[in-house]
Amino acid sequence: MEVDWGLELDESRTWATWRWMRQLKLSEAREPERDSATASAGSLAGGGRALTRDDILSAIEVAELLQLRRSTVEDYARRGVLPSIKLGRFRRFVRADVEETLQRLRNDATRRRGERT
Repeated sequence: MEVDWGLELDESRTWATWRWMRQLKLSEAREPERDSATASAGSLAGGGRALTRDDILSAIEVAELLQLRRSTVEDYARRGVLPSIKLGRFRRFVRADVEETLQRLRNDATRRRGERT
């Protein structure tokens, strides 16, 4: 039986990235189905769409996006502030996870500001 993973290996993707994306698709298939009310809009599993090259960011790309130093982004990833995936010696970020984390941090800051007044 041949399985179509919906992923193609080309020159722009390394073998490790392709293998990681395949594992992500496998884990999505094992996860229980979430209803649309609890699934986040940016969630890859809830949205049912495949990952693209634009969805996977390097530490440098996240640093540019957030206007931070690369070392700060890597430190946040090590401490768990920013969700990331370690692929060998490289750290990669899923755009939807970064956006979701920023929204959560923003909501927490707004909530704390409201409690002080």
